[in-house]
Parts: sequence; C-alpha cells; structure tokens
Amino acid sequence: MSLVPAGNGNGNGQPVLRIDQRVFANIDELINFIKEADPQDRYAIQLACGEMIIKLMSTWGENVEKFWDYVLQDASWQREGVDRRDFMEKFAVIERAATNAKKDRNRALEAARKIRDALGPDSEHLLMINSSYNFLSAIRKCSNTMSYREMMKKANNVMVRRLTEGRQGVSNAKVYQTSDFDRARDENASMADIPNDILARLELRVNSRRLLVPNPVGNLQQGTSRLSIAQGTFPMPGTGNIGRPTITDTGTVELGRRMTTRSMAQAQGFVSEIPQLPQTPRQPQQQRILGSGASGDVLMSSGGSLPFRPSGDQQTPAANRMQSQTPGSPESPLVARGIGSRPVDTCKCGPQVTEAWKREVHSKGKFDTVKNIRLVKEFLEFGTVCWMHGRDLAAHCGFQIKQLNTERMRERLQIFYENRGSLGTLKTANETYSWFRVSDRPRVPADQLGPYRLIHAKPEPYHFNQARLREQLHNGAAVVREWDKDGSVIITGVFRWFWDYHLEFPGIKETCVADVMDQELKMYKYHLREINGRPNYGWMRNCFYSIAQQIVRQDPEYYMWYCALREDKATTLVSYPYYMKYAEKGDNTYFRHMDINIPRLLAEGRGKNLIQGSVSLDDEDMSNCTEILPGMNKHMADWWPRVVARGAHKDGFVHNFGPGVYTAEDIKHFGIDWTPVPCHQGDIRITKPDIPHGARGPSTGIRRTMLPWFIAVQPDHEQLETLEAGTWSELSAAHRDLVAARTSPSGLANLYGVIPYRFPAAVEIRGLSALSDALIGARRWDSLEVMQERAFVLGSNREAARKFIKDWRRKALIAAVNNFRLVKKAEMAAFGTKSYFYRRDNNLTTNVDDDSPTQMDREEDDGQVLVEPHDFNFTETGSG
Repeated sequence: MSLVPAGNGNGNGQPVLRIDQRVFANIDELINFIKEADPQDRYAIQLACGEMIIKLMSTWGENVEKFWDYVLQDASWQREGVDRRDFMEKFAVIERAATNAKKDRNRALEAARKIRDALGPDSEHLLMINSSYNFLSAIRKCSNTMSYREMMKKANNVMVRRLTEGRQGVSNAKVYQTSDFDRARDENASMADIPNDILARLELRVNSRRLLVPNPVGNLQQGTSRLSIAQGTFPMPGTGNIGRPTITDTGTVELGRRMTTRSMAQAQGFVSEIPQLPQTPRQPQQQRILGSGASGDVLMSSGGSLPFRPSGDQQTPAANRMQSQTPGSPESPLVARGIGSRPVDTCKCGPQVTEAWKREVHSKGKFDTVKNIRLVKEFLEFGTVCWMHGRDLAAHCGFQIKQLNTERMRERLQIFYENRGSLGTLKTANETYSWFRVSDRPRVPADQLGPYRLIHAKPEPYHFNQARLREQLHNGAAVVREWDKDGSVIITGVFRWFWDYHLEFPGIKETCVADVMDQELKMYKYHLREINGRPNYGWMRNCFYSIAQQIVRQDPEYYMWYCALREDKATTLVSYPYYMKYAEKGDNTYFRHMDINIPRLLAEGRGKNLIQGSVSLDDEDMSNCTEILPGMNKHMADWWPRVVARGAHKDGFVHNFGPGVYTAEDIKHFGIDWTPVPCHQGDIRITKPDIPHGARGPSTGIRRTMLPWFIAVQPDHEQLETLEAGTWSELSAAHRDLVAARTSPSGLANLYGVIPYRFPAAVEIRGLSALSDALIGARRWDSLEVMQERAFVLGSNREAARKFIKDWRRKALIAAVNNFRLVKKAEMAAFGTKSYFYRRDNNLTTNVDDDSPTQMDREEDDGQVLVEPHDFNFTETGSG
C-alpha cells in the first residue's frame, strides 16, 4: 500500500490510496475492497488503511467517521483474537477523529437549527455557503443580538473592507469568511450602504437576500490582471452545499474539492476577469468618538458608517460627504445613530472600576446567568461606570440595549440584580419581558405572528388547592403536623409497590421492580472503581440511571408529596440526576452537613424551598440511618451568628459541620441534639433544606438509599430555582443522554468521581406518562397533556388520582422487567468475560482486576490526593 501525493493521484489534485495496482478515490471504494478481501487478511488491511487515512486526514478527514463505523461493525479484530485494549490503542487517532467529526457535525446542525429559529427563511441561502461549525457558530452568535437585515449589512461592510484593505495573511476570497461574521458582532461595525462604484470595482452586488454575490462585468480597464472565478460561487437552492469556495494564488476556485481552472470554467460555463484592486495600506488605530445621543455616552469608530476609505482620487460623493460633515452636525449619519462628536481616548469609568472587570464585560461570548449576576453586583458597587461598559454588561444579561440611556440601563440592571432569584418571572412578566432580546427569553406573539392570523391569550398560571390536597392524602394531617414541627417527615410505604407488585409470566426470574433493582444495583457495585485507592464511603458514584432510580424520579405519588409540602406550591419540577448510597458493613458513612448556603438563605431566601427527599430500600435501625437536628430551621437566624462569632463559618454551597459549628453549648442552648430517623423498606423521608442532617458510621449493615431530588423550573422554562444548579435544558440533556449534570442542586460542582460518559448498559425509561416525562425533562411543562395529567394528580378527585397512580405503576413494572433483559444483554456484550452477569451466570468469582486507568484518570486521581477524608465526606450532597 502506498500514498500518492497530491497531483499524482486521480487527476484532480486529490490524494488517493493505492493497493498494489488498484487506486481508490473515495472511502466507499476502499471499504468495498476491504469487504471483498480474505477475512484472515481483513484486519491487517484495516490497520494499514487506517495509517494511510491518518496521513491523508486533511483530504479524507470527512470520511474517517464512515471508515471507523465500518471497522467497528466488521469486528475483524475480534475474530483475530486481538485484545480490545490493543485494538483501541492502534485505532486511537481514527477513533478520536471520528468522534470529533460526529461532534462537529452535530454542533453544526444544532447551530443551523438555532439560526433558522432566530432569522427565519431568510437564513436558508446563507446556510448554503458553508456548513462548517465555526462558520455557522459565528452566524448564530450574530443572530443572538441582531436581526437578519442588521447582520447582513454589517457582514457585507466587513467583507468589503477585508477585500479592499488587502492585508497580508487575510483571505481575499470573495465569499463570506467566519471572521466576517465575528467582526460583524462589534457594536461599531458599520451598517452603511456600500457605494455602487466600490461594488463595481469588486464585481459584486447585493442580491434580494442581502447577500454579496458575484456581478461580473465585460468592460475591463487597462492594467488589469486575470483571475479565474466561477459564476455562482454561492450554490443555488436545491444544488446542495458543494464546499467552501476559495481563490488560490494561481487563480483556481476551490469548491470543497480540487478543480483546475479549465474544469471549473467548463463546470460553471463562465469565466471572467476582474481588475486588480489598489492595495490600501493598513490604517492606524481608529480614532474613537464620544457622543451623548439617545443612547447616552457611546464609543464608536471614527468615520461613522463607512467601513473603508477608497484610495487615490476615487472617493465617491458619499465618501466626500462623510468626511466633510462634522459628526455632530444635523446631516451626519452619526446623528441618526445616536453618536455625538467629542473625541476621547479612554472610557469614562470611575477609578474604582477595575481593569479586570472592564476586560471581562467587554469580552465576547455568552456568559452564564451566575457570572452575569456577579458582574452586575460589582457594577452596582462601583458607582460610576461609563455607558460603553454598562452597555456591554446589559448585552451580556440579555437586555435590548439600543434604546437604553445611562439612567434607564442602570435602573434595569438594578432590577435584574434585585430579582436574581426569579429571573424567569422577570423575562416573562407582561411589564418586563420586552426589556430582553428574543434570544434570551421565551417568544411571544407580540414578537412575530409568522403564518398565524390571531394573537392568542396568555395562559393563566396553574394553581392548586394545597390545603385540600394535604387533607385528602393518606395520613396527611399527621404528616403536615410533623413537617411543621420538625422540618422533616417520614411517609411510610410509598414505594412498597416495588416489592408488592408482581408480573406473572413464564420464564421470568425477576417478577417485581425490587428483583430487577437488586440485581442491577449489584452490577453497578461490581463496576465501581476506587479512585486512587480511596474508599467510596458507601456512595455508589457510578449509578445514576438504574431502572429503579429512573422509576422513582417519575413516580406520580412521590411528585404529589413534593407539591403538597413545598411552601411555594411550585408544581413545575424536574428531577436532578444523582447517584445513590449503597453502604455495606464497615463502610465509613459518617457525615454531617447542610446542602445550602446559609448566609444567602438568611439574607435573600436562596434555596428555602429546595426540599430534599430520599427513598429507603432496606429496613434501617437507630445506628444505621439518617440523623437530623429536628426543628433547627426555626433557629437559623439565632444560631448562625454564634457560628460566625466562633470563627467556624464558611461561605460555600454545602456547609460541613466540623468542629465549632454545632457544639455542646448549642445543644444546651437550643435544646436540640442529633436525632436518628430510621426508615423502613419503601419509606420516603422529605426534609426542609435548612435542617442539618447526616449519617452515623461506620455502617452496621447494608443500607441503600436513592436521592430523587426535585428542583423547580422558573416561568421562562429555563432557569432553575437555584441558578447555580444549571438550567432546565442542561438537566433535560443529562436525562436524555444518561450522563451526570454539571452541578448539584445546591450549586456545588460535581467534581469527584462523576461518570465521564453513559454507562454502556444503561437503558432509558420513557413514556410512562406525560407527567413522568416532564419530571425528567423529556417534555416541557407547557405541554397540554402534561398540564392535564398534573391537574388530575393534584386535583380533588383522589379516587381517580389513586387509580391513575396504580395504573402507572403497573406500566412501570412491565417497563422495568422488559428493559432489565436489555441491561443484562448490553452489559455482557460490553464487558465480555469480565461482565458481572456473565460471571454470575457461570458461577465465577467477581474478584477481577481493574483495567488500567487512562492518562486523564491518573491526572484526576493525582489531583484528589489533596482531599482529606473528613473534607471529602462533607462535600457529598444529598440526604444520605
């Protein structure tokens, strides 16, 4: 096998692969040849072709994914008895390239979808130019802050400036570049109409879609040079994307594949000449001018809307008018844009505003809400901040900034900060939603009707009678009394159905959810690694999506109890995917903490409604259970200053009860001591967020608990009740992909032992009901079917609600039993002779050697050496 260099291969400049006398011009030909080869030689040929493809990655890179999929599907390495680790090592570069290609393609498709959503049908022609992720990402970022018309005006001016300045190292291709749209996001980018004589010299025109397209002319001036450029550089609708056009040094236009000047001319049926453009020297740093128009003080490039200066005597009348007008004069285009006339060199921020803060707010990219809140807080503390930097901050926060003057901008940023815990309401309220860009809030009919004729009424917020629900629930009055007294309550038997509901079917060993759960949890326990040789302290950190965990998160009765006990009566909840506890005798399970930031709870009520729950899978005793400080939530304002006075306070998302936090003196003063609260199998415990809790240790036996934590979704259906916990979209994606979320509900980052990818034997449990889908982010809460089922479950007809729950659980039981067979099959296929179920079914020991950690594992393991055991225990979230 040999590599043929470019130009010596298939005649069009594209490198090819050659095996003996046979030449392969594309990946399909190569794969078909390998398929026809002797099976004994196939793996060796795959290896050799893989090495060649790596060398040809720049040309064949787009096909590497197809090659890798074929290699995996063919599985010749298994027939040859090759060790999986050796196989993956030999194909590591191919595998990474294929993975990256798939990611880039998916990211590009997602960017294109967002562009269509933001810009509408006008964007379709633009999307045909270049399908790469970087190009589409640049357009998407523009679409977040401006309309299609504004974006194209700016991008056209940037492109023309690039072509006329002719700077070294900058593309002279007459087609949009990624950098054109990057620079179009600059607030100072011009939106002026490009003079016709400039367009004529460039042989360009603006078409009906506001795109710059070739406009060749027949009459050429003396002294022109010849460049071969094909008419129709932009593909026409229906022809598909034929690649990214560029003009080479030899004048050949490339359209994603190498073509000669003659073949291009023949393919397009047109060849023309354009004049050589005068090279304009690089301009010195632009003067910045300050004005006080409708938008207050603003900095902008001098020259207003003209993005370039024609050389020599070829200045247009429009250019002459621009130069002759004073920027503040009535005829100046700058006045129309709210720009004044006084030149300055620096911003007008006060001395207390740090350079680091100014650089941060002036940087590009979209910030998350938590970062925006921090920057707004600092903005309000600084006092005097210039309009330019305030504008940048307001833009990051999603505000419409074109009509904001300095006073109104500061007022809205103040309101933004004061409502930081309810930004979802601020972005949807009738009085304030229009403050924000459409890309940063839910769309409403007032934004755009599209093909719809009529504006619909805004749906009324959902309300239910919580007091009546509490009265009607089983033993509801007693539960509420204990809840109000202690801040924690045990509700018995909610999940007894795991053991009581059975599916009678011949040949099935696992007939109830508990049977499925026991075997699957043992499988996860078998696959759990001790990172850096450190014990897991009873936490099973690899188990996020067992069948039983997914069913618990979706159970309608469990959801109903949350709605009955939350003080804010929130019903739009989503479950936070978290791992579970599986402690065995001797495990060091001791910890005491609170999953909430106490200073912010007392100051602003952050997280006060974030109640916590756990499901017990075993009968617990007084020495092997959760323990709490009952009723301590009523004394927070009195107790915390005592902690501060002792110097034992911290300001984190989770508070570790170490020495000096809750002392014997506190026990005597408040009359509250740590109290065990054991549960029976199938019980649930729900606890208020301001109740300190923990567990005794070491464990005296097996104790398994699940932590199906619900968190409220704000009215914009994106923000969660604690902003640091992420967004609804992130949780929805985590449930969809069966991976860990970025943080815990308290806001604590998931750093230690988080699953890096989906477990290969994890199976999705979906479609049990519309309501249960909403609880895992598989449906939105504004779904008509979801709203109907919610009203049914929380309504006054309790008999009908109980029947709904019973029918749901039967459906869940069938799903558990059926999907468990998939779990076993997938686990054995993924791990072969090291599979838990393979070794169990063949009566083999489960004591097998761990596979060697990867380099990344070793780096992370080394980083965990600094974590002491007592610190590590207290960073675990959940009720335990």
